[in-house]
Amino acid sequence: FSVVRGSGECAGAVVLRADLLLVDADEAAEALQAELDGAASPADVQRLALRAMELGARALLDAHGQTDPDDPVAAFRATFYDTGRIFEGVGHYLLHAADEPLAEVTGDRVRRLAVEAALFVEEVHAALGRLRNPVGGVA
Repeated sequence: FSVVRGSGECAGAVVLRADLLLVDADEAAEALQAELDGAASPADVQRLALRAMELGARALLDAHGQTDPDDPVAAFRATFYDTGRIFEGVGHYLLHAADEPLAEVTGDRVRRLAVEAALFVEEVHAALGRLRNPVGGVA
């Protein structure tokens, strides 16, 4: 096995930070499902769900030119949610999870939170695609 560096179509590939953040969001959503299947505590589920969604929000914000905002949830709200640049129903999942007190995450809400995190990350993939490839020049 050896690594050969040279020219070719892959030699100049650039990996954008937003893409790395999105990979992290995917991994966090997958870890969340594994924790849920392993009977994780409600606090662990909430922490992992919020982490997956915040990573997804950071990926969108980074692709939009907002690197490392102090409050990614507020920045996401102002840039993508309030402006309608992400599907409102799914965008709300992050906002609700960020405001939800830990004591309220019990029972069926634990499983729904895991599903909402996965749906949010999936929507971030679509929103990032729309941001990078706007139809009709609108992003």
